[in-house]
Amino acid sequence: MNEHDHARQLERTIADWFDQERPVHAPPALLEQVFARTGRRRSRWSVLADRFGRASRPVEFAVGLLVVAALVIGVSGTAETTPSATPMPTTGPSLAVAQRIEACRRGVPTLTAVEGALWAACDGGARRVDPVSGSLGPRLPNVGSVSSGSSGTWAVVPGGIARLDPSTGELGAAVAIGPVSAIAVAEDVVWALRVDTGRMVLVDAQAARVTGDLDAGARLVDVVADGADVWTLSQGAGEVRRFDGRTGTERARIPVAGSATRLAVGPGAIWVIEPGAGALLRIDRATNELTTLTVRAGDPSGVTDLFAGPDALYVAERNDVVRRDPDTGAEQARLTLADYPSDLVGVRDDIWVLDQGGALSRVTTTAR
Repeated sequence: MNEHDHARQLERTIADWFDQERPVHAPPALLEQVFARTGRRRSRWSVLADRFGRASRPVEFAVGLLVVAALVIGVSGTAETTPSATPMPTTGPSLAVAQRIEACRRGVPTLTAVEGALWAACDGGARRVDPVSGSLGPRLPNVGSVSSGSSGTWAVVPGGIARLDPSTGELGAAVAIGPVSAIAVAEDVVWALRVDTGRMVLVDAQAARVTGDLDAGARLVDVVADGADVWTLSQGAGEVRRFDGRTGTERARIPVAGSATRLAVGPGAIWVIEPGAGALLRIDRATNELTTLTVRAGDPSGVTDLFAGPDALYVAERNDVVRRDPDTGAEQARLTLADYPSDLVGVRDDIWVLDQGGALSRVTTTAR
């Protein structure tokens, strides 16, 4: 066997090996780029043979084949581990954790913004958090979630609700209602959701006494106030109801999915979290019209809470906080936290996130 026969046999050997490796390591487009550079349209191996002088320099040709094979396999190996997703934008907002506070140790935490401060309810009580210094106030035992509105600040206490002075932490006399899971503070009236009956109890904020009791929908899971109006979310009926906050008169019913879990108040709208569809539902307060923004399709546990700011939505999606366009739902920035976010609120220009592990993070938005 002469040297040319050796070269041809080596070519076939390398070709067989290359074809076995190619489907795993080398994308076809990469191979096309490698072999198209010769400017010919014949067999890639004959092109390489011509390129390296197969007839006159068999040894150099064999080495050349090995070099090209190694280069293609090496490059394709790199391509295999590099995500093919769209590159992150180089301009626009970015999110970062500027401060982290261990606010809770146990219990299901809730977070509320009240008069420029934060109230975290957990550990069998509630405590004030100064958003500037990060200092924690004394724990108020047996105090649950805190809510604020035009009729002051109120807190859930054993057997009912009580007015809370947010600057001193002093509680007023409790209004006996029964076990309460959520409250909404409207103009002159506080709405309290009873855990045992699922009914809304209306409390005169000035007199601190019960003035009404109404059925606002089956299996109520949330209630919020936006000044004059109160909105309730019923999983049983699959709807959001709008009420006059003072009289309890029903103003509108908006159908939503039965898997909707939370409500949030935003500029000009009420937002509904619908994890079953991975969607955010926007109810226009002027028209009661519903708009759906799908952000995590087919991810039932993907969306858990949101804060609606003046120019962006901040959405808790699994263990990420995502900034989104309020009109299109398009993602603008993303930040991954150590644990799943439980509550999001806005104070000044920052977003505060209380996660399920009890850590409170201040998230800042900056231009990139």
